[in-house]
Amino acid sequence: MKKLPIKNILLLLVFLGTFLLIAELSIRITYGVRLVYEVDNELYWKLKPNQIGHPDFGLPTASINSDGFRGKEITPPHNCNILVLGDSYSFGWGVLDNETYPSLLDAFMGSSTEVINAAIPGYGLFQENILFKRIYPNLNPDVVILLLNKHDLVRTPFTNESAKEKYLLHITLRKKIGRYSELSKFVSQRINRAFGTRLGIDSLNYVSEYQDFKTLWANQQHYIEEMTAILAKDNKKLYLILYPPKINNQTASAEFYNTITNSVGSNIVFIDDLDNANLTAEEAHISATDWHPSALAHQLIATRIYQEFQRANFMFNGKTCKPTSYPHPQSS
Repeated sequence: MKKLPIKNILLLLVFLGTFLLIAELSIRITYGVRLVYEVDNELYWKLKPNQIGHPDFGLPTASINSDGFRGKEITPPHNCNILVLGDSYSFGWGVLDNETYPSLLDAFMGSSTEVINAAIPGYGLFQENILFKRIYPNLNPDVVILLLNKHDLVRTPFTNESAKEKYLLHITLRKKIGRYSELSKFVSQRINRAFGTRLGIDSLNYVSEYQDFKTLWANQQHYIEEMTAILAKDNKKLYLILYPPKINNQTASAEFYNTITNSVGSNIVFIDDLDNANLTAEEAHISATDWHPSALAHQLIATRIYQEFQRANFMFNGKTCKPTSYPHPQSS
C-alpha cells in the first residue's frame, strides 16, 4: 500500500485543524459559552464563581456571582435573608435571570430583604443537604425554601470511596476538556438527542429512575429531617415546594405528593397546591420536550410563596420582614 507523502499528511492536519477551529468559533458566536462547573469532593460539582454562560445550547444565559450562585452579588446586611435551595428547577433552567422565582420573590419583598438563589443544576437531595449545612452558618437566613421534585431523589451519593474517587477523576478530566471546547459539548448534546445516549452527562451516581419511589424517599427522608432540625434550633421553618404541579391529577405526581406530605414532621410549610392555578402542560414547561418550569410557572411559584409569607404576617424567626417595594402579587 502506497504511503501518503508527509506533505499531504500535514495539509490534511492543517485542513482538519482549520475546520475544527471554524466550527468552534461558529458555535461560540451562535450560542455563547456554556456555564463552567468545578469539582467538589463533597458536592461532586459546583458552579464556578464570577461567570456568565448558558446552561445548555439555545437557552438564555445565566449570571453567576462570586459565591457561585445565580443572580446578583450577596450584599449583607439586610433586615431579612431568604435562602433558596434546589436543582435546575429553582436555578431557572431555560429562563432569564430576572424570570426565576427567587429573583421575582426578591423583587416582591423589596430592598430590606435579600433572596439568595443557591440552587445548582443537577443536584440531588443529598447535595442540597450538604450545601445547606455548609452555607447556613455564614448566611444565617431567616427563611429557607426548597423546591423538591422526584428527580432529586434519583441522584444519590456513592456508597464506597473508590467509586467516588473514580467518578471525581472522570468528571475532572471531562470538565477540563469541555472547558476549552464548546464544540465537544455541542456534538455530545446532538448525539444524545439523536440516539438517547448520555455522552458527557455526569450521572454515574444516579440510581435507576424506575426504582420504587417510596424506597427512594424512605432512604433520603433523613436529609429533610436534618435540615428542619437545624432550623428548629433557631426557631426557623423550611418552606417545601413540591413540583411539578399535579397537572390533570397525574398518578405519578399524586404518589409523589402524597408520600411526602404524609411522612414528614413539623417545622415545614408545604406549598403543594400549584395545580390550583390550572396551568396546562404547555404553559407550565419551557417546551414540549423539557419539563423545567416556564417563566409563567416561575411567576406562579414566586406568587404562591409570597402569599404564604402574607399568611405568616411576614414574621420569621421573631422578625418582621415586611415588603418595601410595590407592586406586590395579589393574595388568594
